[in-house]
Amino acid sequence: MTPILPALPLLLVATLAVAPPAPATGAAPGAPGVDQRYLPADKSGLLTSRTRASRVWATVQREGGLGEIFYPTAGGPSARSLTFAVTSRGGLSKATVRTEQRDGLRFRQTFAGPDWRLTADYATDPARSTVLAALSFAAPPGPLVQTAKLRGHHPTLDFLVACPVGEQLDGSPWEYGEPDGSLVSRGRAWPLLSGERGEYEIAAGDPRAAATRLAAMTRAAGPGGMLPEQVWDRTAPAGGPGFAPGTPTFSATPLAWTHAQFLRLARNLAERRITEQPAVVADRYLGRR
Repeated sequence: MTPILPALPLLLVATLAVAPPAPATGAAPGAPGVDQRYLPADKSGLLTSRTRASRVWATVQREGGLGEIFYPTAGGPSARSLTFAVTSRGGLSKATVRTEQRDGLRFRQTFAGPDWRLTADYATDPARSTVLAALSFAAPPGPLVQTAKLRGHHPTLDFLVACPVGEQLDGSPWEYGEPDGSLVSRGRAWPLLSGERGEYEIAAGDPRAAATRLAAMTRAAGPGGMLPEQVWDRTAPAGGPGFAPGTPTFSATPLAWTHAQFLRLARNLAERRITEQPAVVADRYLGRR
């Protein structure tokens, strides 16, 4: 069988920690040896806007990610931190972090792992009180994308996070209420994200690569021709009877989102362009205004 996934499965997770409420009056909480709530003071920079319409401030952490996000005043944080983690074979993958200041109030952090790279660009929206984090994740190539992305929103933060929801290592269903970092349930490969990547490749002038994404999505269909939410990767229980890599897991099937993305990519490939591109969005992000 032709390999459809990287040999080393990776999962990217972004974690937003909301600042705790102000402590109640009375005896001070904690005791010697209890973890303090403050982030390290050795910052790499400060994010803010030059406009009065955006009243938000954020610190850039030297060890990676954003620190305190202050809104609507600089007197107290509304969110404590935004951090990232990449897991590989059941454990956290270590990385080096490099921070660059770009034209004043924008910053870029590059996280370099053994065989992956995460780039995070931070800025503020001058028109509203929002911190923007644009993420780019590169791992060993494969036609199916290993990371499930959701659009998250916080009053002062727009970002993309991963969705680590899937079956357990023995193939049993995922469960609610698992403790943070337990890695009991594993997110598998999502065919629909291959469609999104294919649209990007068309926009970048590489329709041949986009065609491989469409072919990978087609192979992910079950016996009834229905496309699933997720397919088995090369992490356990893959390889056992009924768990062939690239075949549907026990996730939602059919997933209308996957089918819709399949049709979008097929239409875009047929016309060799992105057919759905709202002018107002293109004007803003392609600098046409």
